[in-house]
Amino acid sequence: MDELKSLACEKSLFDEDAAHGACAYSRAISVLNPIADAMHVVQGPLECATCATYAWNARGSISSQPMLHGKRDKIFFDNLGLSAQVMRELAAACKPQAIFVYSTCMTETMGCDVSEVCESAAKDLRIPVIPVGSMGFQAETGYEAACNALLRLIGSRSYKPISPYSVNILGDYNIAGDLWPIRSYLEELGIEVISAITGDSRVAEIQRAHCADLNLVQCSSSIGSLARRFEEEYGIPYRNVSFLGIEETSSALRTAAEFFENPGIIEESERMIERQREYVGR
Repeated sequence: MDELKSLACEKSLFDEDAAHGACAYSRAISVLNPIADAMHVVQGPLECATCATYAWNARGSISSQPMLHGKRDKIFFDNLGLSAQVMRELAAACKPQAIFVYSTCMTETMGCDVSEVCESAAKDLRIPVIPVGSMGFQAETGYEAACNALLRLIGSRSYKPISPYSVNILGDYNIAGDLWPIRSYLEELGIEVISAITGDSRVAEIQRAHCADLNLVQCSSSIGSLARRFEEEYGIPYRNVSFLGIEETSSALRTAAEFFENPGIIEESERMIERQREYVGR
């Protein structure tokens, strides 16, 4: 207990607990940070802002452009009113498609109304400016905060899928580019990937994610609540899958193909699996 009590914002980010993502903020930004064309503003001490670097480097998410999520800077301001101006200046310089504003423990201590600032900035900038309530050291609440922030984007853009069969991939963070071949496999089967949340994702794709037929959930611990909310609010079912390794990827492709009950897709999925097994000598 004494060790838990000593954990505070002024402790080094490289303390063992913090390095493992022991606070809500670190979990929230690890989910949202891979969105390639979004900007992240952290209301908190320098140690919290530095955690954005941890989220980027530790997970190894990569993007096919733009690289807005890989840029970072430190800005000091004295009050929340100035932070709204900072967002305007950053938006003018970086041209993000959305801004996530994180409340940390310091924000709560200061009694800042981040939601009001976000609402004001959104009206001025005409892009989504979304508060992410990520205070405290109950790490799992950070995942929930990230999912709540994503839900504020989802459903805000209309879209008619190109294919009659479509999915979202949830909870894959495109570590070392692992998402790209999976998208390719699904699209080769005639299954359109509406959005990937959040690896190599774009704000516009997330906004239209409610148009998919099925959610394939790779990481249920970080994004499971979002999949459940999808089902509750939009009637989109989900399946827990894994794309790690030949056996699990094969199972995931079969799961997607069988969901649509199209014999052609099911047959092609088996042919694809066989081709890939021959390619790797299995």
